[in-house]
Amino acid sequence: MGGAVPLGYRVEDRALHVVEDEAAFVRALFRRCLEVGSVVRLKTALDAENLRSPVRMSGTGRRTGGVPISRGHLYWILSNPIYVERLRHKGQIHDGLHPAIIDLETWDRVQQKLESQTQARRAPRPDDHSFLAGKLYDDRGNRMSASHASKGGRRWRYYVSRAALTGRMQDAGSVVRIPAAEIENRIARAVAAHLAVQVSVIEGCQISHGVLGGDQAISQPDQSHRLRRNKPTETDVRNATERATVSATRIEILLSESVVAEGQDRILTALSL
Repeated sequence: MGGAVPLGYRVEDRALHVVEDEAAFVRALFRRCLEVGSVVRLKTALDAENLRSPVRMSGTGRRTGGVPISRGHLYWILSNPIYVERLRHKGQIHDGLHPAIIDLETWDRVQQKLESQTQARRAPRPDDHSFLAGKLYDDRGNRMSASHASKGGRRWRYYVSRAALTGRMQDAGSVVRIPAAEIENRIARAVAAHLAVQVSVIEGCQISHGVLGGDQAISQPDQSHRLRRNKPTETDVRNATERATVSATRIEILLSESVVAEGQDRILTALSL
């Protein structure tokens, strides 16, 4: 498809062939990423060892490599599906005809590391628009990441299975991509209905305590005031939802323990889109 030939391969007769010494270097990067736990720590370790990229000679005689590897280049190598026999082209992942350099188990473990680090960096400020980011999964256990597409000045938001985003369509659940507004509205309505019931239960208990305990109940903080006056916000819905699983037939919502009374079922089930 043109462009620079990835480290670990050479082009011959319009096909990719493994360059074994470069492939060994790539495998070492994947292995060490798992050992140290992050791209940042991997970069620090490589710099401390003064480890440099392999020297390569192009068909035109141009020499490249032999320099420290930047953090961006490390991330590009570690997230490039070409190393598991797949090709990324115009935002889509396609099966390749070239040999893999990295085994799928190692690839998946590294992608999980990269994803967890991205989520950790974003955790203090969840996506202001896709408030279910980090909470939504397909029915095969793959996290559904917030995504969007733009056309003609308009922006459409989606949640997309990580299996599809990383080229593992065979591992994706029965729903690969969902319009964000639709799934958010369905989950928000289901959670809001549950919270409304909880408010009624809390108020009923307070009235009961008031009758039994005289003025003592009046001094107890009423946690339901805000939810009684206003409908739940996106933050309320996010905090009340521990996990939501989407399949072709239903949406299963696992509620946070904080919004479920003792003995109450934590699972809500809503019809699918």
